[in-house]
Amino acid sequence: MNKTTNDKIDQAIRIVEDNDSLRTLGAYIGNNSETSVQWEEIPKRQSKILKSWSKMSLSAKGKELIMKALIQSRALYLVTANEMPKNIAQRITSQMKSFMWEDKRLLMNCIDVTQPRSNGGLNLPDIEAILEAIQII
Repeated sequence: MNKTTNDKIDQAIRIVEDNDSLRTLGAYIGNNSETSVQWEEIPKRQSKILKSWSKMSLSAKGKELIMKALIQSRALYLVTANEMPKNIAQRITSQMKSFMWEDKRLLMNCIDVTQPRSNGGLNLPDIEAILEAIQII
């Protein structure tokens, strides 16, 4: 603050120090802060969502919509502010595979399922490719 005046910072205002973070709009912002804590909750929440939806008899298209609307969207919002750890991306991908194939042996190659339907795929989200695209942007 300006030392020539008696201006003081309001007590309601929190100044974030180095190695600390502040949560704003669901993302953690700060200088040299650890953001991996927030990522541990995402796969847990997604697992609960997928478990409840797995009780339904959904078609492949229905499962695709659930994964895009309720799984992919939650993670991708956070990725725009904080980088996703590689192990979290792998966990999310694994959850989506288990949901799609109902914990049975995969019936298609993982690369094939992410292809558009016009190319014979199922048009499922490819989390790692999307993360790479966001980082490039």
